[in-house]
Amino acid sequence: MSLNYDTIKHMNLFTPNALANEYIEQYAYEYGQKKVIKIIRKVEDSVKVKHYLNSIVHDTLKPSAKGLETLMNTINYFLFSKEETLCLGGLATFILWRDRFMSKERVSDVLKQEKNDLLLTPVCSELIYNCSVNKINQSDNFFLRFQKRIIRIVREEGINDIWNSNKEIKSGSVSVTKTKDEDQKKKDAVSYANQTFSSNDTTVFVVDQVVTFESIMISKLIWGPPIQKDAFTVYLNGIVAKIDTIESIENEKKNNNINVIITFNSNLNFSLNSIDEFMITGPLSISF
Repeated sequence: MSLNYDTIKHMNLFTPNALANEYIEQYAYEYGQKKVIKIIRKVEDSVKVKHYLNSIVHDTLKPSAKGLETLMNTINYFLFSKEETLCLGGLATFILWRDRFMSKERVSDVLKQEKNDLLLTPVCSELIYNCSVNKINQSDNFFLRFQKRIIRIVREEGINDIWNSNKEIKSGSVSVTKTKDEDQKKKDAVSYANQTFSSNDTTVFVVDQVVTFESIMISKLIWGPPIQKDAFTVYLNGIVAKIDTIESIENEKKNNNINVIITFNSNLNFSLNSIDEFMITGPLSISF
């Protein structure tokens, strides 16, 4: 059984990034964070994806759901993969295109981004729907579980039309509100869904008193105050690290990847080692 029409309408209530983030969270829940990161890296490193993005960005075109499906089916890794895996690759490609498009067109104004996103989200929704139709196992499959996730979020938020409402979806992305003026938006608190990453499911490096979580990032704020270190909870071998032992928690861009860097200070009275177990919870997401 594929997704129903109401679910498509519900998915269109999200921004493209928020919808992609919800899909990633569901996929990570079922298959693990490491596989999500692996898929995203396959997309980012693919010569075919780079050529496709360069071509449509140059011609000022937007991807189509069918075009993304076709592209994924030309990449060996996705050729015999499950539909939910192919769909994740397509969504990752779309988000890469969106970021490049916004940058090329110099769309930095929040309201203009929302106007563009209103036209872009249906591409993501159509891709997810098409993949659900192509899914061989039509009973209790990934897409039906994702459908339940979307319905639950929309019901909990209690909205029917995010683009013409004062209510907001706050699902892994900046809350979107069309009818508020810009000054009011800047005053609003911005909410993110917390995520947890550990050294059991994420690559972690330790050098002296610096711990690096690879391929995750602190969620970006478009407006509002910067995220401070007290927004996170860090665990060392299952014990919560006191906030005064942490010097900083920040993003670091390295070799086209974004990592989260936790720097401990002298208040931590023992040395860290690569065999230690690390976990961090807070406004985080997998970096594209």
